[in-house]
Amino acid sequence: MKHVGGLKDWQWMFLLESAPIIPLGIVTWLFLDNIPNTVRWLKPSDQQTLTNCLLQDAGVSMNELTQNRIPSCQQIFCVFNDWRIYMYAIIAM
Repeated sequence: MKHVGGLKDWQWMFLLESAPIIPLGIVTWLFLDNIPNTVRWLKPSDQQTLTNCLLQDAGVSMNELTQNRIPSCQQIFCVFNDWRIYMYAIIAM
């Protein structure tokens, strides 16, 4: 594809490899929600199970979640104690 459409080989490669990202991003935005409670394609029992798992991972009970929205010191400490946060930071670099 040398100089087809006025673009060099590397430019075509860049365009062809990145072209699926736009429709994939739109589909992801339409079908994935932030929390399991708002997902339409899960059964209510599955929604509750996933919500409980997320709350347990965060070290939060359902009562704490509904009472206040400001994170406690314990929750902040749990975030900085989680090794996955540091792995995500390293990957993002």
